[in-house]
Amino acid sequence: MFLASFGAAVVLGIMAFYIDCTKEFEAIILLALYGIFVGSAIPGFTTSQLSIAPMYAGMISSFAMVSGTLGNLLAPGIVGFFVDKGSQSEWGMVFGFIAFANVIGGTVFFFFGSAEIQSWAQPKTPPSSDASLHKTYLKYCNEKIEDNNIHNIEDNNDTCKNNNVNNKLEKY
Repeated sequence: MFLASFGAAVVLGIMAFYIDCTKEFEAIILLALYGIFVGSAIPGFTTSQLSIAPMYAGMISSFAMVSGTLGNLLAPGIVGFFVDKGSQSEWGMVFGFIAFANVIGGTVFFFFGSAEIQSWAQPKTPPSSDASLHKTYLKYCNEKIEDNNIHNIEDNNDTCKNNNVNNKLEKY
């Protein structure tokens, strides 16, 4: 996120102070670079929501989407505030404002961003140990075996044990 924000800010800064109507090709290249930087932030944005609070990822994602939508709703008004005649200097101020917003976002993420589960998002009960999970799973398998009147208990217990090992491996 930090690199994506500052990369986008550099591109927008160049657009604000270097690009004019005679540099169409350079403007297209810079806009493509801007898209690459913004696109590279999306995986970090999405996974950080899940990383900091897995149990609350849906709620956090909803708040993030609402704030993004509010930003999209405000954008035309902000552009309209800066752009009156459509001159290069007016659009330079728009690109400069967006670059500044990217710098602020990147700086906040640099100092406060984390991929660690936050203290408020920790589960209330401690996770079960592998031994208790194994016993619980074997008990479940034995109950299913008895329910289905299967005579070959040893083979089915082996199958349950193998399934238990496979299920644990799939988690990793």
